[in-house]
Amino acid sequence: MSVPTTFERPPTLDPAAIEAFHARHPGRVADDRRRWRVIVAVEVILILAIWELAISGFHLVRPVFMPPPSGILASLGELLARASFPNHVMYSVGNLIVGVLLATIVGVSVGLAVGWSRFLDVTVSPIIWTIYSVPKVAFAPLVILALGLGAASKVFLVFLLGVFPVCLNTIEGVRTVDPSLIRAARVFGTSGIRMLWTIVLPATLPFILVGIRRAVALGFIGAMLGEFIGGNTGVGYLLKRAAQEFQMDEALAIVVVMIVVANVGLLITDQVHRRVAPWAR
Repeated sequence: MSVPTTFERPPTLDPAAIEAFHARHPGRVADDRRRWRVIVAVEVILILAIWELAISGFHLVRPVFMPPPSGILASLGELLARASFPNHVMYSVGNLIVGVLLATIVGVSVGLAVGWSRFLDVTVSPIIWTIYSVPKVAFAPLVILALGLGAASKVFLVFLLGVFPVCLNTIEGVRTVDPSLIRAARVFGTSGIRMLWTIVLPATLPFILVGIRRAVALGFIGAMLGEFIGGNTGVGYLLKRAAQEFQMDEALAIVVVMIVVANVGLLITDQVHRRVAPWAR
């Protein structure tokens, strides 16, 4: 005689309970974040110290090929002191902002339409995935030739790399909208554009913000790629010129500037995400 076996459902974590725990123990959460920041800072300092010691102390590599952190810091100071350097940074940042805004508008609009319409999902979604799978670097020379060496080609490359994450995340967000919300809205006579604006878009907002964050990261790569291939303005152009002149300390200093600019953009998107959709954090 077999004994029936019962399986208990594992407990699930309630987001409200997690938020309540954080509210009751704000000090513990702050201590954890502070502890991780200290660990990361110590790791960075150790890496820089070993790097400096290996180049300047033991001379394992010639500084002309791999400059020490002290040399990169000196070049960074000289770079920031140049009168023309802020113009190059603002040029790159301006192209990034315009391209990401265009990618957000087009990506959200197309994503909502494709995710909401079964017909568009069947006909348009495969085309989007096909284009998304093509390496965008292959389009860069064609874009430069078609749009020239000015800002238009850089903006389009930012748009090209950023629109697909926003669009695909929006489509996925629409598919995950709770059907009960749709049914309740229809009971109250909501349909069409009003349904998308009042129900679907707010429910999809966390997915859209994640897509925008990826668009900022990929779009910055597109902006640097366009400036590296063609043009005489921008941070990417400065990096290309420094590499061609074999000024490795200046090239790495420019890379540091790129890292700072990219992380500032990601930090801004995180802050927007935290304020606009705090329940999704």
